[in-house]
Amino acid sequence: MQMAKSRQDVVGVNCVKDANGKVLVENDQVKEVWRKYTEKLLNEQNTRDNATTGEKVEGPYELIRRDEILKALRMMKKGKVAGPTGILWEMFMADEDCSVELLTSLCNLIVAQGRIPDD
Repeated sequence: MQMAKSRQDVVGVNCVKDANGKVLVENDQVKEVWRKYTEKLLNEQNTRDNATTGEKVEGPYELIRRDEILKALRMMKKGKVAGPTGILWEMFMADEDCSVELLTSLCNLIVAQGRIPDD
């Protein structure tokens, strides 16, 4: 049974709909639609930029607790691909106590110094 031509997917071509909903497949037309879209997107004013204000908080910082690190580790998704660090969840949990201690110390160092170490 063959699907009606109007319901078939367009496969293997670079296509996009214009502002009127017309499907464009010509390379120059597709590029023009994308150019207009990105130009509009990049030149819009973000109304939220100036809408948020907050008071600067000074004083002693609160240490990150061991139980907060452990809770965060346990909330991580298991079996996921390693990120840029190459560290997997399973690596952290192989020696949970050591990992939690190291991560707690690292996080508190970052808070105290106000910056993430280069290494």
